[in-house]
Amino acid sequence: MAFKLPKLPYSYGALSSVVDKTTMEIHHTKHHAGYTNKLNAAMADAGLGKMTIEDVLKRVSKYSPAVRNNAGGFYNHCMFWKIMVPKGTAVPSAKSKFGKAIVASFGSFENFQEKFAAAAASRFGSGWAWLCSSRTGKLFITSTPNQDNPLMDCADKKGFPIMCIDVWEHAYYLKYQNRRADYVKGFFSVVNWKEVTKRYTAACANKTAPVTTSMSDAVVKPKPTVAKKKVTAKKATTSRAKTTAKKKVTAKKATTAKAKTTAKKKVTAKKATTTKAKTTAKKAVAKKVTPKKKAVKTSAVKKVVKKGVPIKKVTAKRRRVVK
Repeated sequence: MAFKLPKLPYSYGALSSVVDKTTMEIHHTKHHAGYTNKLNAAMADAGLGKMTIEDVLKRVSKYSPAVRNNAGGFYNHCMFWKIMVPKGTAVPSAKSKFGKAIVASFGSFENFQEKFAAAAASRFGSGWAWLCSSRTGKLFITSTPNQDNPLMDCADKKGFPIMCIDVWEHAYYLKYQNRRADYVKGFFSVVNWKEVTKRYTAACANKTAPVTTSMSDAVVKPKPTVAKKKVTAKKATTSRAKTTAKKKVTAKKATTAKAKTTAKKKVTAKKATTTKAKTTAKKAVAKKVTPKKKAVKTSAVKKVVKKGVPIKKVTAKRRRVVK
């Protein structure tokens, strides 16, 4: 499990009006990538398991300086890229919840800008300037040294970060050299106020707007090795072979069942024919024998009656004829 360097939400040259393409590319592929890789190594050395970056920061004082510095570097830059957008977005309305919070905390949006710029410009050496929210929605400005941030349990002033600016020299030196104030002034023209507002809303709901949800969401998934691919292919082939064999057995069973049914029908038909033949024969025999006897009896009686023989004698004669 490892944290993964996120892709920028825009091209390296998209913010060139404020930050040049070369600076952005080096900043992302070298500095941020370096913090990411070193954080993974430091986490592994510390034996830390699956954790969100926010969870690491909340108890970072318990870990090594390597975890603290690189966890901060990873989180801060992930947030920084999202806070900027080409050409920026519209400043929050003074009637919106966030706009009202700015006015309530700083008097006006212009006062907020001045105080934020002052915090960024006055941060000695390398560090960051932050706009944060308390759990009650109260806004405040602070700055931190190196890669520290207000989420850390060791921060001088703790809160939920909703906006930040990187004032390390590698973030602006190629274009501005020692003119940090100009860099900070230009930064306001590319602020993504939609993202800032989103983070403020999350902060008011007593939860940070996470940069990454968990380690599993920012994990580097290793590419499958050749051996693993072969095993997978072999499993797929075996599975197909088993399916084919199963289909053949099923077809064979179906054919056998059909044959048995046909044979059974033939036997039944044969039995029916035999039974019918026997019945016919029996009827023929009955028809052949019985009518002759009756004819003899009837004719004998008629003949006797015609001769005028008394009924008793006729009966006796009839009995003799029958016998």
